Amino acid sequence: MIPEIDALYGVPNPANWHPEIDTGIHTEMVSRYAASLTDDKCIRFAAQVHDLGKALTPSSILPCHRGHGDRGLPVIKELCERLKIPNQCRDLAW
Repeated sequence: MIPEIDALYGVPNPANWHPEIDTGIHTEMVSRYAASLTDDKCIRFAAQVHDLGKALTPSSILPCHRGHGDRGLPVIKELCERLKIPNQCRDLAW
């Protein structure tokens, strides 16, 4: 289990943009879709981590996630360092 991804489960998204609502389920759906489109490991990785910043959204603004892209950058950086993700994949995820 990757804790940064696990943290997305239970985090709500606005239903008008994400009818599945749960960010963890959304991440699963995006990952499956990316895998159906390409074998490129970097694209698949970027799809997997694209919403990591949503786990850090202040509860006072949920289900909106303004700024989640910026909040996710340090999380992606730390994850890539810990898992020794290739630079090409890290850069695409950024």
